[in-house]
Amino acid sequence: MMELTSKIDVLIDQLEKGPVVLKDLLDHIPEKTIKEHRKKGKWSIHEHACHIAQADDMILDRFRRFQNEEHPVFEPYLPDTGVNKLNLLELDLGVEMNRFIILRKKMTRLLKGFHHQTWQKSADHLEYTTYNAYILLRHTLMHQYFHMYRIEELWLTRHDFL
Repeated sequence: MMELTSKIDVLIDQLEKGPVVLKDLLDHIPEKTIKEHRKKGKWSIHEHACHIAQADDMILDRFRRFQNEEHPVFEPYLPDTGVNKLNLLELDLGVEMNRFIILRKKMTRLLKGFHHQTWQKSADHLEYTTYNAYILLRHTLMHQYFHMYRIEELWLTRHDFL
């Protein structure tokens, strides 16, 4: 069985590669389809991509709190509501992708410096039954790939199958 440190290293390595994978995906998509709402009430490719960068701001802050607080308490992040409401279509995709690269470098640099005890810290999160830095690390990776999958799905899927 792989020890926790090895699992963490694998996940951080995958996080580092996220911006490259997203850029490659976006480079293949015709510009005319980037902002198209292919399914009523659902985000466009542009919105999914910008959301990844926007969420990394919040996620980086959470990792910093794990580093600096003994037992952090987190509120759910609901990007379409309240204080988090933002019109993602108004954001410049190029600017957001550059921000994503910078934020992800900061995040992975921070995570590589985490002490073993930081990974063991628990936190309270109103949305989840269990929450710690390791879960957030894995969640961050799955979050980025969930949205990348949606981007690819919106690009490639025939309308009748959406």
